[in-house]
Amino acid sequence: MVFRSRKRQQPTGGGVSHPSALVADEGGERQARQWQTWRRSAQKVTRAWNEWLAANSRESTELYRRYVSALAEEERAAAAIAQTVNLGANAQDPRTCIAPTAHSGRTT
Repeated sequence: MVFRSRKRQQPTGGGVSHPSALVADEGGERQARQWQTWRRSAQKVTRAWNEWLAANSRESTELYRRYVSALAEEERAAAAIAQTVNLGANAQDPRTCIAPTAHSGRTT
């Protein structure tokens, strides 16, 4: 009896079975980076808020500006995540869209 080693054949292309799998993986990495960016910006908001609360009257104006700037940065990061999630939902099933469409609720 002869036993042969059976090697699994790897698909060509570096182990990616389909080009869309590569795109999905890149999308996941991008979304992870966006979540990290949002989390860091949310932490900046918390720090800026605490600094503003602890500030004396001479520092309060500048620290308030820093707080508002941190809020704006956090809002941009959150919007980027929402857009990515919304686009991903649309790609899978258009009925799962979380944002209103341009013509929703309008009668003509």
